[in-house]
Amino acid sequence: VISIADNRLNQFDAKAYAVALTQVASAENSSIVIISNTYGGKSVAPRVAVKLQAGIVSGVVTYPELANGFSVRKMV
Repeated sequence: VISIADNRLNQFDAKAYAVALTQVASAENSSIVIISNTYGGKSVAPRVAVKLQAGIVSGVVTYPELANGFSVRKMV
């Protein structure tokens, strides 16, 4: 768990949250970032994906399965 103390994060701002999350993901050399499927998460996730030059899968209902590559499940 990583805790960030920054007044810009006291109220929800998708841009500020995306910057903070991107900085943490980069500093930790994260290969997977999981963001909740909430209104806030839906506004932050695309920004983070762009900043990290990464793919994004929305609406996922399980954690990634990594045994045979990378797979997730979505509700249809």
